[in-house]
Amino acid sequence: MSKLIAGPYKHEFGHELFSFQATVRALAKNYEEVVVCSNPQMKFLYEDFCTEFVSYNDPNVDLAALSKGSDCEIFSQKDCMKNVRKFRGTSRARQEFIKYGRVVSEGYDLLLHCRTKSEGMSTDLSIKTWNCVYEALKEEYKIAFVGTKSQAHCPNGAKDLRGIELSDLTDIMRSSKLVAGYSSGPIHLASLCGAPHLTWGGHRLRTLFRYAHFWNPFKTPCYIFESPSENPGYLQRRACLWGAPPDIFDRKYVTLIKDKNYRVPTVNNLLCAIRKILNG
Repeated sequence: MSKLIAGPYKHEFGHELFSFQATVRALAKNYEEVVVCSNPQMKFLYEDFCTEFVSYNDPNVDLAALSKGSDCEIFSQKDCMKNVRKFRGTSRARQEFIKYGRVVSEGYDLLLHCRTKSEGMSTDLSIKTWNCVYEALKEEYKIAFVGTKSQAHCPNGAKDLRGIELSDLTDIMRSSKLVAGYSSGPIHLASLCGAPHLTWGGHRLRTLFRYAHFWNPFKTPCYIFESPSENPGYLQRRACLWGAPPDIFDRKYVTLIKDKNYRVPTVNNLLCAIRKILNG
């Protein structure tokens, strides 16, 4: 029996979504048995095609033993990443994406990911800023907070969805009107759930082109804070250099929100953007 062992995969969540799982799904069609080794919380991402999922921190898992046999091949994290173009994030390998989540009754007007990680190319918004945003919007919209409890904030009294199962999160994202937050894993996941998303931060051009094109296979509506001061045609010229369509920022599913504080939007600018998106 032909077998593929994929992993162990321990890289960042965004690349697992857009560099690894879709590549393994495409490869899986060539094998009778597919074993995926990753973070146990990621099992849901592979359920549509893998025959066995194992956790990379399970002491009882012996990948060497699983890989015995002449018909077994291994697709490691290293194999995956050597095919990935550094800034685009695109894989040279064939990929197959699926849209995650089901439409359920527990949808929200707004899901907020209030990231509190210390690393990153832009400063995270302060907890005070997020609290102000929530207080200003809580009477207007149905709001919940997502992410992990260790690396995301939830204001007192708000609906706390941090740490829920990934399968439940994708259902809720699929059923919600907008997901907003600093460029991060949950915002990338929103793209694969077909959930409109508002984002900012990170490496400027990488953020723009990934959300607008390279990491948006379903053309999910995305709203990106962007500098208002560039010379005419600058982004179109950069798009050509990056290998993105030159008309990418003219497409209906991509909206640039001009803001001089585009790396760290203010409370007022966040409120204006969110209200404009949700109120149509």
